Amino acid sequence: MDIIKEFVITLVSTIVLITAVEIILPDNSMKKYSKFILGAMLISVILNPIVKFFTNGEETITKKILSYDSNNLYREETNKKGKEIQLESFKENLSKNINNILQNEFKDYEFRSYVKCDLNLNDIDIKEVTVYVKEKKKGVIKKIKKIDKVDISDNKTEEKKSDSKYENIRTFLLKELKIEKEKIKVISDEG
Repeated sequence: MDIIKEFVITLVSTIVLITAVEIILPDNSMKKYSKFILGAMLISVILNPIVKFFTNGEETITKKILSYDSNNLYREETNKKGKEIQLESFKENLSKNINNILQNEFKDYEFRSYVKCDLNLNDIDIKEVTVYVKEKKKGVIKKIKKIDKVDISDNKTEEKKSDSKYENIRTFLLKELKIEKEKIKVISDEG
């Protein structure tokens, strides 16, 4: 855009100069030679951008294209990072909200929840909700919980199963989140 602006300013100032010189020149035999010189000057001003384009125009165009591509690549990376930050923020907020609604419904427990989900424009796909439940201590020292038997002969690693005593929490989450039962895990966080 600057190239076109510069060309127009040069062209207009040359035409003004040529007109001023023609007005000043007297009417004699030298006028036709001066008109020839002034016309050649005008043609050189008009052809100058075309010659510039053919001599180094390819480099200029290539630089502009590369600059445009690098700006678009930067914007795409920025948008991708922004979406990742947005997804993480959404997961954190959803986890906090789940903790709050569970805390309001079940006053005798403490909750920590983790959510795995995908976030699209108008769609939230919750993959899994894991809730760790811990009973609140009421000033009494609790007994140490018995450790379940660990079977190390099997190479498979089994995930912790939801405790059956927390089935009411799972049912409550099913109603609130409206997702499949398999996607909700309620695990005891007793230590």
